[in-house]
Amino acid sequence: SYGDAVALLQTLAASAPHLAALSTTQSMFGLSTAGTCTQPDGSRGPCLNYVLQITNKATYTQTRPEVLISGALHGDERVGVVTALELCSWLV
Repeated sequence: SYGDAVALLQTLAASAPHLAALSTTQSMFGLSTAGTCTQPDGSRGPCLNYVLQITNKATYTQTRPEVLISGALHGDERVGVVTALELCSWLV
């Protein structure tokens, strides 16, 4: 579920702050939310689009190549979310 995915991303970011930083496209780019979703605590709130940046912050430079993994380009393609979250878990 959306809440489970958000909880996992928050856990990954909190467990390895030297490698992972969690943000949203709303805070990064001023985008609107994608409706209302069930949050990790069970409450209803805005559907935010989360971005987990994974890098070795100690050696990061602006010239380092970047890769974007999108987990849900289309909302009905559920395998993409699972694959992206598993990759995040494996990298962190």
